[in-house]
Amino acid sequence: TSPPAPSAMPNLFLATRPWSFTAAAVPVACTSVLCSGTIFKESFARMLGMGVLMQAGANLINSYCDFRSGVDAGDQCADRAILDGQVSPKQAMIVGLLCLLGAGKLVSPFLSNPEFRQMFMAGSALAVAYSVPPVSLKYRAMGDLAILTTFGPLLMQATAVAMTGRSDPSVTLYSIPIGMLTEAILWANNARDIDNDKNAKIRTVCSMLGFTKSKDGYRALVYGAYAVCAALAAKERNPGLLLPLVTLPLAKKTLEAFQVGPESMREADSRTAQLHLPFGVLLILGVLLGQRLKA
Repeated sequence: TSPPAPSAMPNLFLATRPWSFTAAAVPVACTSVLCSGTIFKESFARMLGMGVLMQAGANLINSYCDFRSGVDAGDQCADRAILDGQVSPKQAMIVGLLCLLGAGKLVSPFLSNPEFRQMFMAGSALAVAYSVPPVSLKYRAMGDLAILTTFGPLLMQATAVAMTGRSDPSVTLYSIPIGMLTEAILWANNARDIDNDKNAKIRTVCSMLGFTKSKDGYRALVYGAYAVCAALAAKERNPGLLLPLVTLPLAKKTLEAFQVGPESMREADSRTAQLHLPFGVLLILGVLLGQRLKA
């Protein structure tokens, strides 16, 4: 199969939803700082590249499956790359698979470690099973659990193994607030798509709850992430872990924009990603501050 034409590359890049890459970058960076006190290591660069490529590939494959199953249809659909003819379904699937292969190539030096190999295989399986039949976790109200697991403890523990040779139970605590805000990105997407998902006869947690209760769930995820940070600050005796609370005004603004209607919800997932990034950066700075105070 011939590669995509150069003119298609910008559209393909946008189809990977690069605004969402914070979901992969923040947990990898946080784990790198927790394990080594820095991000300036080759193992960090490899894990960051793996995470971003895996996410990009999963997003493209998801777009392909949503289009084929009729989920992405109508004016309310936000993922329009295939729908509007900017990217062909074949291109999305081929480039998605190439991204997954590239992710494996980047972390090949770590695959000799059995623990890392198991985690990488689990992550790869979830990336595919999230959308691809017959499993299609997303369509069976299990996509939220898959995202929480993949972008929380699984990715962070895999990064710990890549950097130190073994998993680190303490990392899991930090994966909770990060995973909650990452899940909030998906939750916002699913709340926006409730009508489309019902028309396509697929089930998400949001489509089963309805918009009002989904909004309550979104609020719990967002404010819950801040509550966990406060609890971590107390447990670790590190006031630096309160730094993410600086973004509470942005969180409030993001929540206020979470209103029923296609125009209000069109950018709900990207708005959540715009909260996820500064929250994550400040959490990482808080970890560094704690390490300096204890030094």
